[in-house]
Amino acid sequence: CEGRCAGGACVDNEVPLVSCAISPVPIYTSDDLTATATATDLDGDTLTVTYEWYKNQTLDRAETTSVLASSKSIKGEEWMVTVTANDGQVDGPKCSTWTTVLNSKPVIAMTTVSPSSGGEDATFTCTPLNVSDADADSVTFAYAWTVNNTASVTAPTIDGASFERGDVIVCTVTPNDGEED
Repeated sequence: CEGRCAGGACVDNEVPLVSCAISPVPIYTSDDLTATATATDLDGDTLTVTYEWYKNQTLDRAETTSVLASSKSIKGEEWMVTVTANDGQVDGPKCSTWTTVLNSKPVIAMTTVSPSSGGEDATFTCTPLNVSDADADSVTFAYAWTVNNTASVTAPTIDGASFERGDVIVCTVTPNDGEED
């Protein structure tokens, strides 16, 4: 008997089963891809789980753990993980799941307006600082000035022709990486 014996009868080895998933959902360029696997075996055998990662349907033989580092992926790539459970005798059916790495939105850490104060003769300039894009996309900016909560100029600068003494002016900068704001 190749399986296990119980009560004088031979019981065949039960094939181990595995379910799998990739997280987080959704996945962006700066995220590590993590495969989670739940393996079961009705015989109670000790199980070994293996991982195979495929980038755009091509096996990446270097990746054999449950975590694929974010440095290995870029936006637009499709990644699939195939997980197999083995009970020491036989591999169970493979579980495969895939995901596509999505575009990461650009980020502006801070915006400054200079000069910090001035009158109707001043020209104020709005400047985005510490701009980043995890996908290394080129970033452009849309500017929106408001004067007393009313939309005004859509340029990096505003001058006294657009406001009067005592008005409150605010600049909002929206970054765009060619795909998303």
